[in-house]
Amino acid sequence: MENLLNLLEKSCQEEDTDQELQHLLHLYDVLKPHKERGLDVFEVAFGIARLYETISIDATIWNVYMRVTTLGALAMCHENLKPTEDAENYFNDAISVYEEHCGHALESGFSEVDASESDISLLKNLNATATMIHYHFTANLLTPRALG
Repeated sequence: MENLLNLLEKSCQEEDTDQELQHLLHLYDVLKPHKERGLDVFEVAFGIARLYETISIDATIWNVYMRVTTLGALAMCHENLKPTEDAENYFNDAISVYEEHCGHALESGFSEVDASESDISLLKNLNATATMIHYHFTANLLTPRALG
């Protein structure tokens, strides 16, 4: 892990964004299996998103995934605060980004045949994340309000 962090720091200092991105993706793969996803995982994810935004302007699957994940994480951070309007807004934003992506994919005639393995993997993660956000939103914000 220390070696990976050193390589990441070196790439950053040398302003080698491609190499920095590869190291961040590797670091994310190392950190994400841990059951407790702490601030470190979010920082790495945000760093990856920043680099992708720097490298590409296109609305790639990765950008959509990062937007949905970021908005979902913000919603979960805010849901324990009272009032919960901010959390609800972030949940709605995350769901809207996901639904907008699905609409664009349908309109463009996107096919799995045209997708790379990494894109398919990201789509699976995106779908799983969106499902978790829908579930979390319904269970933690909407259901108590309906029962209360």
